[in-house]
Order: sequence, then C-alpha cells, then structure tokens
Amino acid sequence: MNEHLPHDISINVLGTSFSISAPEAPEYLASVLAQYEDAVAYTQGISEIKDPLRVAVLTGFLICDQYNKLKQQTQEDQAHTAEHMSNIISRLDIAIKEAG
Repeated sequence: MNEHLPHDISINVLGTSFSISAPEAPEYLASVLAQYEDAVAYTQGISEIKDPLRVAVLTGFLICDQYNKLKQQTQEDQAHTAEHMSNIISRLDIAIKEAG
C-alpha cells in the first residue's frame, strides 16, 4: 500500500465523532489517536473539569507543555553531547601531538 495516499481514521473522543484523511500509515494514525485518548483520560483524572471542550483545550495545553519540555531536554542533551565530543577530540589531539 502506498503510504503517501491518504488514509482515513475515525475519531470518537469526548462525545465528538468525525473522520479525517492523512498521508500517514493507518498504524501510525491509530497510535497517535491512542496517545491522545490517553492524554484526555489523564486530563480528566487530574482535573474536575467535565465540559468536553474545556477538557480538550486543557489536554492540548498539557501536550504542548510536555512537547516543549521534551524539546528543551533534547536541546540540552545535544549541547551536552557536543561538549563531551569536543572534550574527547581535544584529548585525542593532545595525545596525538604528544605521541608525534
């Protein structure tokens, strides 16, 4: 199956149902939907909000917060890795100069 062709997925969350088409694989779309459903359930578990629109908005906010924290962590990890690699290269350069 060509993964660039649109695939349909039915979304039924918080009492709202609709279908969308996306070029991603059906398995991927199902995985994203499952993650969102888990996020909605988490939001409902930590808050007393019952209104579906407010739950959806708060869930979106929490997902963005989590995304930004992961992005920041990734950038910090990359900076740490670059610093570590620079230290290794410097030590290797010194060792090569001393051996020569």
